[in-house]
Amino acid sequence: MIEAPEDPQSPPPERSRTWADTLSKGLFIFSLCLGSLLYGVLAGHYGFFPHQQLKDAKAGAEALVAVLSGEPPPSPSDIPGFPATESTIKDHANQDDGALILVSGGAGYLTSIHEHGCLAWLMDRQGRILHVWKNDPELWADMTHVETLPSVSHIYPVGVHLLPDGGLIVTFQAIASWPFAVGMARFDKDSNLIWKQPYYAHHWFAITDDEKIITPSLQLIESPAPIGNTRGRIVSDDGRDIMADTVTVMSLDGEILEEISMLDALDRSGYIGLYQGGAIDSPLAQTKDPLHLNAVLPVPEEVAAAHDWLNAGDLMVSYRSLNSIAILDRETSDVKWLCAGKTLRQHSPRFFGADHILAFDNLGGDESLGGSRIVKINLETQHAETVFPTAENQPEHTVFSYASGHLDLSPDQSRVLMAVTMQSMILEIDLQSGELLWEYRFVDSGTQMPQPIHTANYCYDVTFEMNQPEAGQ
Repeated sequence: MIEAPEDPQSPPPERSRTWADTLSKGLFIFSLCLGSLLYGVLAGHYGFFPHQQLKDAKAGAEALVAVLSGEPPPSPSDIPGFPATESTIKDHANQDDGALILVSGGAGYLTSIHEHGCLAWLMDRQGRILHVWKNDPELWADMTHVETLPSVSHIYPVGVHLLPDGGLIVTFQAIASWPFAVGMARFDKDSNLIWKQPYYAHHWFAITDDEKIITPSLQLIESPAPIGNTRGRIVSDDGRDIMADTVTVMSLDGEILEEISMLDALDRSGYIGLYQGGAIDSPLAQTKDPLHLNAVLPVPEEVAAAHDWLNAGDLMVSYRSLNSIAILDRETSDVKWLCAGKTLRQHSPRFFGADHILAFDNLGGDESLGGSRIVKINLETQHAETVFPTAENQPEHTVFSYASGHLDLSPDQSRVLMAVTMQSMILEIDLQSGELLWEYRFVDSGTQMPQPIHTANYCYDVTFEMNQPEAGQ
């Protein structure tokens, strides 16, 4: 049988049509992918939609992963000698000079007194609560400068300062947020808000003799950021902006008066090699938190008088990320003294006498004693020695806080309060002998849960009317 020739006007065979359709679809999909890729490049470079939305989503997802999958902190209930269900006092010296102790709190602290917790409280050495400032869970509900994860983020106080009239100035930080710094607020003795300043203030601040607040704060700057006029660059390690630390000077009314860039101060002073973390064969320092400024303190007159290179009012600062403590000239903001590498992730440096600095050294202590220590550093020689704990003076339990940690000296500098944040403890140490005098461990009576203690301060001559029944005992 002879087949008739195909009609030239008839449709092409089904196989040819399928191949052509597949090619067309492939070219179309390739064009879409190429166009999407090109738009993605432009969006990333120029910030077109949806660059910021994706960036925010990425930041939120990373924060959530960090919270949900991160290693939990050491449990305070594991500390030998302390019950897990109630606050405990151990007085080893039976000394009471009449000082009250101001303790930072937050949500979940003293819930039997206030359902939303207490922002801070005053107690005596017997652990009796004499005055509380209530925690307001709505204080930062209207903030837009910090991104938080709903039902995950937690805002908490860090630095607290008691005013003579019973008022309180507080810095706030947040877990699972971007950035971690929230701001500062002032309250009266009855917990009423006087002002709040959403200006990325964080950690511990100081009040100067002329009634100014000097506080660690930060700005967000684009990545990469130059290191002086070198080829070096600070590059964010997760695509976010860089947290560029500053020292901010404020009035007691919350007005911002001055801002000092810490990155500029280090670059201008020639400390361009401090940022590079590790032996990386690259001009890039990969971090979004190059300094982690966690304390600022003015140089007292008696310390300045003992050193011809110091002036009263110069600023001592602590850079956790650089394992460094520095002193800046108050007039020029130049670094005039820097001690690097004597501590590891330190916090809360304090002038001790005319010739030394004490610091809470988070990771620089003997591991067999817990790992954290109080270290004493000589201002002239930079010699560092451990004050507490030592093999001769060690408590029944180890001492360790991988984060935070705070020191407060008694007025005569014979003793120091050591807030061991992640163990929910306050220890009082004799600075001449290194002996442990007194210790307190906080457990909320309502939830029966220990909570971190970020600040513990000595308070003398408290004259305002206190609000707890035990205050009259």
